[in-house]
Amino acid sequence: SFSLEKKSGKICYVLSARDLVITWGDTPVYWEWKSNSDSRFAEVAELINVCRLEIIGKINTCLLSPATLYTAYLVFKFASRIYGLYNQPVDVTMKLDGGEYGARTCSWNAQGMRRRNTTVTVRGRVHYPKERGDGWLEMELGDFFSTEKEDGELEMRFFDDTDHWKRGLIVEGIEIRPKDELMLVLPNDLESILSTALDGSLLLSSASSKKEVYFSLCDNPIIVDHGRKSFSLEKKSGKICYVLSARDLVITWGDTPVYWEWKSNSDSRFAEVAELIDVCRLEILGKINTCLLSPATLYTAYLVFKFASRIYGLYNQPVDVTMKLDGGEYGARTCSWNAQGMRRRNTTVTVRGRVHYPKERGDGWLEMELGDFFSTEKEDGELEMRFFDDTDHWKRGLIVEGIEIRPKDVSRAASPSS
Repeated sequence: SFSLEKKSGKICYVLSARDLVITWGDTPVYWEWKSNSDSRFAEVAELINVCRLEIIGKINTCLLSPATLYTAYLVFKFASRIYGLYNQPVDVTMKLDGGEYGARTCSWNAQGMRRRNTTVTVRGRVHYPKERGDGWLEMELGDFFSTEKEDGELEMRFFDDTDHWKRGLIVEGIEIRPKDELMLVLPNDLESILSTALDGSLLLSSASSKKEVYFSLCDNPIIVDHGRKSFSLEKKSGKICYVLSARDLVITWGDTPVYWEWKSNSDSRFAEVAELIDVCRLEILGKINTCLLSPATLYTAYLVFKFASRIYGLYNQPVDVTMKLDGGEYGARTCSWNAQGMRRRNTTVTVRGRVHYPKERGDGWLEMELGDFFSTEKEDGELEMRFFDDTDHWKRGLIVEGIEIRPKDVSRAASPSS
């Protein structure tokens, strides 16, 4: 089913049940295909009896409007006879071009559906269906952003393989429509955050809608905390992102000009970056209060840097990274300065375990992954990120922009690091 959203003219689709891949869907003892007076399609799929419940929908993103934030929904209702669905969690995943894009847990329980006692325990947030007003319910599967790229495949998978039989689900299809502007969530303390930015009040006063503010903060990070941090929102989720500038970090000997220099850099969002002139002990420490971040979110931290024209003491040298949350060590790893295209020399340094390497960002900088951490619903906590190399040789040529903290990209997490 094809339509246009009235207020924006954006493309909307509903994939019919016949356009989905339903496990055992063509076996009448498990599923039946019927007409339904409430449906826009000739047939809907009614679940008769299965243990393994799996529904997969796919669409080529070239069919959708570009540069648009979409939400996908399973559209369904219940038959008069139901069992095996009460209080049962179901796993939902979305993949874009083969890489996992998002995952969540959903429940069949909706308003007005009787809930029975259950021993099933679900960790994390659970998403529940809502009434549509057209005789159907809809379950939100997740959001995705259709880029300017012409071609890509979005896969939506709904899966429950718990060892009990299920009956009574009626599936009309999967609807894909632009995310409701009212569902674009801005941080509750946005006005306070932007009050520390030079042009923060201008953004709020000049924007014609909440949607305009949202996408401006996604596409144009804003300098806050009096120039010490960069604030933005992740477009597909609305989650908060920060970059701590080099001035917001604790750099050992950072205020001693013979060791470090502070310079402007045309590629940087900040007024100054830190350039390493000559040190033996290299230590960089960043801290952020987790109350500044989105709750219940898996984050990744990155050191953002590049190299000067003259470098020594960094080739093939390991550097230790630790992360601490509220004083307790959260993670440790070994990293290397060597990036693709950076000349590697022979070295006698031996490193045990996996080594993490920097990657190009596409904005003139490299980024080194420092580790992941989960921001809980707890309001207050301090995350500390420490980058340390005290090997007994001198080093030069590192240019530090800062540390970026953004929601973990699950599509990249699915592939091994280089």
